[in-house]
Amino acid sequence: LTSRFESGMTVDVKMPDYETRLAILMEDCKQNQVFINQDVLELVAFNVNHSVRALKGILKKIIGEYTLENRAPTVNSIAKFLKATQKEDVKMVGFVPNDPRPKTALTLDHLIESVIDYFSVHRTDVLGSSRARDSLIPRQIIMYLANTKLRMSLSKIGQNLGNRNHTTVMHAVSRIKEKLKNDRQLLRDINAIQKEVGLH
Repeated sequence: LTSRFESGMTVDVKMPDYETRLAILMEDCKQNQVFINQDVLELVAFNVNHSVRALKGILKKIIGEYTLENRAPTVNSIAKFLKATQKEDVKMVGFVPNDPRPKTALTLDHLIESVIDYFSVHRTDVLGSSRARDSLIPRQIIMYLANTKLRMSLSKIGQNLGNRNHTTVMHAVSRIKEKLKNDRQLLRDINAIQKEVGLH
């Protein structure tokens, strides 16, 4: 047996590096047809580095939990999840531990910042005249949450979001309400944003 083994090729099997772990997570998300923010995947790839099985297992738990709860994962929620499932402290990579940003959207400005942060879009695009989906959806979500959660008037919301007419805001709010009936991803996104800012 010793001579047989010695005649073969020796291969050192190591845990994939960070970039490969991130690629595995992204590919699994693609195969499962789910969208998870890249910041979240980066956090998981950085912290789960002892086995590919554990890496895939954590992702399955995240997908399963948030599919049931209709809420998209965020950096803060997954940091807590990892801390609860691992013995080691969670390393926040490029993220700031104990993020000092307000946890409650006491003002419209806080809400705007939270939404553009969540979708990784530019403030000028959301508040401007862009009709691109990347800007339009976050803008409509801001209008919807400002009206339904912050109890702001349609005209006040319009004034603060690029001097828009109150009928534009009314249409956006109605549009989001209608889409929430069938769009599970939108529901997860809005639930995640509400939890992040303390509105949920």
